[in-house]
Amino acid sequence: MENMGVRYIPTDRSVREGKLIWSGNKPALCFRGEKKAHCVIIGELEITTVDLPLDTVEKSPAVPDSMGQAAGIPYSPEKFIQRVTGTGRPLSEEARALLQSVNGKKKPLPPSKARIEVKTAPPKPGTLKTAGAELIIVLSQEYKLPTPKLRRFLRSQGLNAPYTDEKLVRNALKKLKKGGK
Repeated sequence: MENMGVRYIPTDRSVREGKLIWSGNKPALCFRGEKKAHCVIIGELEITTVDLPLDTVEKSPAVPDSMGQAAGIPYSPEKFIQRVTGTGRPLSEEARALLQSVNGKKKPLPPSKARIEVKTAPPKPGTLKTAGAELIIVLSQEYKLPTPKLRRFLRSQGLNAPYTDEKLVRNALKKLKKGGK
């Protein structure tokens, strides 16, 4: 592998019979490091980097250019950089640094988008609406009952999953404290 190239890199790894097995392919711009290869990939939410062992990346096939597929012409790094910057996804700091090193700061990369933090008001006591599984786990610890028995009791009281309304569930469980079941 030369110092830089666009290759199909494995994205998933698992261990089967004591051997490390890689699967899944994703095109990435790979840079050769001393011990690892640094690869820029287009993630689902942002452009990010992945560090992989050199031998794994060297065994990975090169991405062919769609125009020269029959001739075996590799996909150019410049085209991959254009593709990356054209997605509109934010760049991680590591990806930005790697792309700047290739780009030579000839063309400015798109500005990094600020991450939006969503602030929510704290819930009022007794009106907590939460994911049903979390509520069931908390209540099973509180009532010292296994979660299947707690769910069975709630179904017998006419409630159905998802159990998201804490006030309604606690009202049904009052019968359990009074010795209903």
